[in-house]
Amino acid sequence: MKRQLTLFALVLLVAVTLFSCAEKQNVLNDQEKQDGWKLLFDGQSLNGWKNYNSPGITGWTVQDGCLAASGTGADLTGYIITEKQYAN
Repeated sequence: MKRQLTLFALVLLVAVTLFSCAEKQNVLNDQEKQDGWKLLFDGQSLNGWKNYNSPGITGWTVQDGCLAASGTGADLTGYIITEKQYAN
């Protein structure tokens, strides 16, 4: 029993260590921020996005850190764009 508990604790420690060392996605490093880069999608919300040619956003959600379309949009309502305009 003690051996199984020790093995479980070791596996748990390795899993936590690997998970904490994984590269985080959807973040800007300090150099990118200094260079003027802007993060368009935070991986958690639809902040900063809107439907094309209309205010607000419908037909879209965030699932597992990704933008996901509901599949109910049409040419007039199915596309999203950033609320701000960017030159490049």
